[in-house]
Amino acid sequence: MTAAYGILVIAKKDALLAGPKHSTGSTIASLVNHGANYWKHNNEWSVSKNPSQRERTEKAFESVGFPVDVDYPLSGMLTELASPREASFAPILEKLEDWICDLRTGA
Repeated sequence: MTAAYGILVIAKKDALLAGPKHSTGSTIASLVNHGANYWKHNNEWSVSKNPSQRERTEKAFESVGFPVDVDYPLSGMLTELASPREASFAPILEKLEDWICDLRTGA
């Protein structure tokens, strides 16, 4: 995702607001970004001096029905992002391809 909006010279904040939306109203791109932040940083949260990223990520997970304090929250996020199709990466990649098209066209 970083490569896509970087090559197109679009600010991350703006890029994450583009593309298809989840039923919660959040964009798929922003939810994928929150999932990646959880994956990369959740082990650092107990010692983090700046809790804002953690709080935003927790709220995103809660919005799709899978708080980060339940078992396997990333699996839940995957299921929600792929819905109504099977829980796999293929439906999410299709939505991210739509996101990239929106970035390219400025939609």
